[in-house]
Amino acid sequence: MLAVKIRQIIGLCFILCLAGCASKTTTLRHSPNYQASLKEHPEILVLPPTAEVHRVGVGNQKERLENYESHLESLLAKELCLILRSKGFQAETFSKALIHKQQLGGPLFHLHQRYKEARETLYKPLAWKEEPAYAIHQPLGLAAINFGKKIPQSVLLFADYVGTTKTNGARALSFVGGFFFDRKELENADNAVLVVGLVDAKTGDLIWTNLETDHRNLLYSSLDNLSAQDKVDQKKIRILAERTLAPLLSKL
Repeated sequence: MLAVKIRQIIGLCFILCLAGCASKTTTLRHSPNYQASLKEHPEILVLPPTAEVHRVGVGNQKERLENYESHLESLLAKELCLILRSKGFQAETFSKALIHKQQLGGPLFHLHQRYKEARETLYKPLAWKEEPAYAIHQPLGLAAINFGKKIPQSVLLFADYVGTTKTNGARALSFVGGFFFDRKELENADNAVLVVGLVDAKTGDLIWTNLETDHRNLLYSSLDNLSAQDKVDQKKIRILAERTLAPLLSKL
């Protein structure tokens, strides 16, 4: 089911690329005054990201990689923070240890549920025409406002990552199948989707969000395996994070 959803999202994004010039549709959403909000409040708290990763083996067998997910969550928080700082934002990460120490686990869980509901509303359907996409009003209410009173920052950043990766055996079969039967197999080694959202904790509104995909070509993924895995992960996460934040940073 997860792999199907990822393929659907990536497929829809590909269709958007083909039809973008004619239909002016987008996966970007923002409020009309998001730029003013961020210029007035450049302090951003990067909340702990969520990652869900499955390894797909021979025969399409799936395995949840929970330890790897924790690694990616830490890496994603770090890279998002570094990217924002490089553009002049006062960005800080909010570790799970600090959340526990300040007894904010419950309020954050409730806030994340409200954010998830808002995110799902904004991405049904995935493709919106630009006019309504750039004029959203999506309040999270008191869950965001009350949480904002407990922290010094005025803007909260949410990040959700979903991905699949193939085992070496599955990669080998895809490689052979791609050359002899269906070259589309060469383009399905690793897939990922990243959604980033910004919430104004003063007003409680979700003011900006964007969705990006990473559709790794098998040949590139095979070359990546020759490098240290941590360096590969960092490179992939940073590129995807930069692409996701690009529409935001280019306007400020």
